[in-house]
Amino acid sequence: MADGFEDPFEDEFDSPAPTPVVDVDAVVAETESAVASVAVEPPEGLPEERGEMTAAVINPLIDATRHVFRVSLKTEVTRSGLHLYNPAYPIHPVSSVIELTGAAYGAVCLNLPRRTAFQIVARMTGATAEKDDAAVRDAVGEITNMIAGNAKAKFEHLKLRMGLPRVLLGDAPMLPLPAFVAPVRAEFRSEIGDLGVIFGLRRAGDRPEAAGA
Repeated sequence: MADGFEDPFEDEFDSPAPTPVVDVDAVVAETESAVASVAVEPPEGLPEERGEMTAAVINPLIDATRHVFRVSLKTEVTRSGLHLYNPAYPIHPVSSVIELTGAAYGAVCLNLPRRTAFQIVARMTGATAEKDDAAVRDAVGEITNMIAGNAKAKFEHLKLRMGLPRVLLGDAPMLPLPAFVAPVRAEFRSEIGDLGVIFGLRRAGDRPEAAGA
């Protein structure tokens, strides 16, 4: 500067500090990880008795559902409810049930409105589905298989075996759920439609005391 005067703030105004670059993907991943790590409490009324294992699989099933829909269908799902499954309560007309056997037994059921089932077909195959047909059965069965398999991997000590998906179509299907299991229903919302996952698990060999009386 003139007359040999040095401005102590000259560098600060002439060379502003660079704006830090935010890694958006890292922030999103960290947020999703934090949300997923928050344990979901079992619904009120779930039996607390010897052999009952449904509470232990709630979070793995919810995480598996989110993962499969995100990776395979490119859509996020948000849990909107969690309650005990009541066979008398109306359910969606498209269901896919997979039986689990091994050191524990139970089932995983993906329950969908027709609109959601048709959207799953479109996302998986690129084809348009307008009726309940083989394409719907195949796509819904495969997604159920992915969800059950993803959750099953977290219970290797139980040596669970998965049956083939059984797809049921109709306005009031009776779900073939194992006896003595207390199923829970998790409700989800997504951009391709609503959905529900019904599941339950019990240690093999254990039965409710009331049932054996």
